[in-house]
Amino acid sequence: MAHSVQGLVIFDLGKTNAKMILRDSVNDLTIDTRSTPNTVLTDGPYPHLDVAGLKAFVLGALTDFSKAGPIDAIMVSTHGAGIACMSDGDLVLPIMDYDFSGLDQLAAAYDAIRPDDAITGSSRMPRGLHLGAQLHWLMQTHRSTMADVDQLLFLPQYWTHWLSGFASSEIAYAGCHTDLWNVQTGDYLDQSSVGLNISQLMPPFVQSGAQIGPLRDGLCQHLNQPDPPMILGGGHDSSLALVPSILDHTGPVTVLSTGL
Repeated sequence: MAHSVQGLVIFDLGKTNAKMILRDSVNDLTIDTRSTPNTVLTDGPYPHLDVAGLKAFVLGALTDFSKAGPIDAIMVSTHGAGIACMSDGDLVLPIMDYDFSGLDQLAAAYDAIRPDDAITGSSRMPRGLHLGAQLHWLMQTHRSTMADVDQLLFLPQYWTHWLSGFASSEIAYAGCHTDLWNVQTGDYLDQSSVGLNISQLMPPFVQSGAQIGPLRDGLCQHLNQPDPPMILGGGHDSSLALVPSILDHTGPVTVLSTGL
C-alpha cells in the first residue's frame, strides 16, 4: 500500500460466523464490529452459502462504519475450501458448503484420481474440504452447467471481485488443502481427469494485502464518503493468522485455528 491505511474494514467469513471489523490500523484499535451467522441454505441443488444474505450484511456494516469516518480500505479473510464457479462475471452455481454429505457418494471415485499427498501438501480430508473433491462432484452431477464456467474464484477472491470488479487469485489459498496446487513445482495441477483446465480458469495472482482496485461504483452509494475505499487482496484465514507470529516472534510459535 502506498500510504498508511487508517480506516480499515475487515470482512472475516468463518465457517460459523461472518464478521465485519472496523480498525484504526494506525493506532492499532478496533473501533466497531458486526457479526452474523454464516447460514447454510438448502433450497438449491446442494447446501450452499447465503451469498445474498452475506452481501446485505456487508453493505449494512459498511453503511454504519462510514458514519464514524472515512473507510480507506477493505480486506477479506475467509475459511478454506470455498470456490465460486463463474460465467461472464456471475455465479452459475451456488458456492458449496464443504460439509455437504452428498460428496461422500463420489468420494471413492475422487480418491482414485486424487493427486498424491506429497504433491498437494495435504492429507485427504472428509467431504468437500478439498476443492478438487467439490469440483469433481460438480463435474459428475452438473456437467452441462459446468460447461459454461469461464472462471474459478477462490472464496476470498469471489468477495474481492464483488467489491472491486477485478478478478484475482491468491497463492496461500491455492496451497491450502485445495488439491489444485502442486507444492513441489509451484504451479496448478493438471486436472484433466476431472475435466477442467484449472490453470486457464484461474485469474492472475495478487498478493494478500496488495491493492486490487477501488470499491466499484455500484456499491459506493452505501458509504457516507466522497472517495471510494481501496479493496485489498484477500486471503485464507488460517494462513493470515500466521503473519503476526512470523513478524512479531523470533522463536517457535504455535498457532491454534479454531475456525470459529
